[in-house]
Amino acid sequence: MSASRMVISYGAGVEQAFAGGLSAKIEYNYITTPDVRTNTAFGSSEKDINSHVIKAGVNMRF
Repeated sequence: MSASRMVISYGAGVEQAFAGGLSAKIEYNYITTPDVRTNTAFGSSEKDINSHVIKAGVNMRF
């Protein structure tokens, strides 16, 4: 059986360019998946799963 799940995601980020084709970036994402059900031998439970993700990077363009 297949079921559809709703996932909600919010995010923001900035990128700054520097000389020589270099740039740096940072990004924040909030992800939530409501009402995730798990079943085990001991019973079942339902819980919201929330994630806070921070990403940073350096780019070089050539």
